[in-house]
Amino acid sequence: MFKLKISMLAVIPLLTVMLFASALYGSDSTSLAHTWALQFRISSNFMLSSFQGSNLSAQYYLKDNRAIRMGFSLWGDINNSETDDINSTGENEHNQSGFSLALFSQYLIYSKQAKNICPYFGIGPNLSFSASYAKVLIDSNRMSLSKKFNTSLGIVASIGGEVYVCKSISLCAEYGTKINYY
Repeated sequence: MFKLKISMLAVIPLLTVMLFASALYGSDSTSLAHTWALQFRISSNFMLSSFQGSNLSAQYYLKDNRAIRMGFSLWGDINNSETDDINSTGENEHNQSGFSLALFSQYLIYSKQAKNICPYFGIGPNLSFSASYAKVLIDSNRMSLSKKFNTSLGIVASIGGEVYVCKSISLCAEYGTKINYY
């Protein structure tokens, strides 16, 4: 409960400043054509996190009602562990590592603005590649190695709405889905 109160104390001044800045700039609808937007998500405790599953997502407005969104995601993991093996007298050593790279782009179409909300939908290609390596040392004489490579190609689609809280900041609510072929 205490964390909620502190979070609310941080949010209220932030929203007040945003609304004040919005009133300062007025509600004139300046053109978005040929401008860039950087997109990210604010998760719990006001930490930045990925948008559309991507580490970085950028959007370029072709016209006021058309845009192209591009993003990429990079992930890596290294895991080393030792476990007692019930069937033998020794210990097993397990080393596993892997990485994944995903790229996507979408063509977004914005509908006519309805009460300060700009609804939109988008569709585009999605490409990902991942690799994982595992080595298990069973005992001093036996070792198991495995490698896995995955590539997928698919389509990503989304539908959402965008609201500008001031001239340069907007909030989005979006639902998306992916269909991939591995």
